[in-house]
Amino acid sequence: MFDALLNKYNEVDITWATASETNNDYFTIEKSFDGNLFTAFELVEGAGNTNNLSSYKSVDRNPYPGISYYRLQQTDFDGRYSYSPIVKVNYNVQLNTSIIVFPNPANDFFYVMLNDDSSNEKILIHDLSGKLIRTVDLNSSGTNDHHRIRVNRNGLSRGMYFISTPSGHSQKLIFH
Repeated sequence: MFDALLNKYNEVDITWATASETNNDYFTIEKSFDGNLFTAFELVEGAGNTNNLSSYKSVDRNPYPGISYYRLQQTDFDGRYSYSPIVKVNYNVQLNTSIIVFPNPANDFFYVMLNDDSSNEKILIHDLSGKLIRTVDLNSSGTNDHHRIRVNRNGLSRGMYFISTPSGHSQKLIFH
């Protein structure tokens, strides 16, 4: 049994249980924003060998806006692994005057969600010193999907950046 549910704090409670375990080394909770590309979210040590009921719990304090997908990978001591079915959680974010950047931290790309009033704006990427590194025109990006814009890393080095709009909405982003 593997489950993920949004709680009253807008966090995702992730729970699972096993009736018994044989050679179970660890579990990997994986998370995705599209249901296809999963990244490891947390590692949890398994019980090894047991015939007892074992219950596990984790919390995702930063679910993706919209739908987040979760799955559990169980890995044996010999490296063999299997996956649980995928569970999805809908986190309806109210976009008032904010900009939302995810996944964060990011690797090769990130998404930006803006409210309707920001649809004609640009995204500005600044480094920690405040220097403008890149401007992304939302109307020509070709990746706008209901105000969710995909932005490729394209040469940005590891570190922290500020993603903002000309109207002053901003959020930090970390690249691995």
